[in-house]
Amino acid sequence: MNIKLNELHYKTTFQSYNNHFININGEYYRQKYYMPVISVEDKGDICFNIDLIEFEFYITKDKIIDIDLDKLIRIYKKELHIYEYENCTVDIYKIGDREAKVLSKINNSADKKFGISIDCSSVSNSDIIQHFNVICSLLNKNSNNIIEDNHS
Repeated sequence: MNIKLNELHYKTTFQSYNNHFININGEYYRQKYYMPVISVEDKGDICFNIDLIEFEFYITKDKIIDIDLDKLIRIYKKELHIYEYENCTVDIYKIGDREAKVLSKINNSADKKFGISIDCSSVSNSDIIQHFNVICSLLNKNSNNIIEDNHS
């Protein structure tokens, strides 16, 4: 995958990180084991956990307006996680929230940076990079990329 990303002229690094959090039945647990991560410069991360592949991005509060949040929610509503950066166990988005509610929570948060992750466990290996590109385009709604709402 790293090679395919490089062929698309993405600058990538491959590393391993620990101390991520995982939510199991509403409870957060710190993961002490290391997780492999492909970081795509100026884009985000592709994280490989034991049971899932997840895309992770960080964005500052003042850049939230650059996100096509409504479409992101519509396409990835069940797989989407938006959370505070400083305290990643504070969920900003919950399934069923609409754009206005999410923006309100962001505006009311003291945090200046937020994490956006999307669980891509249901995405086939051949479509991982395509979905990564789709999400990157949604994080910059001025990108003119055309995508379809056919993700389940």
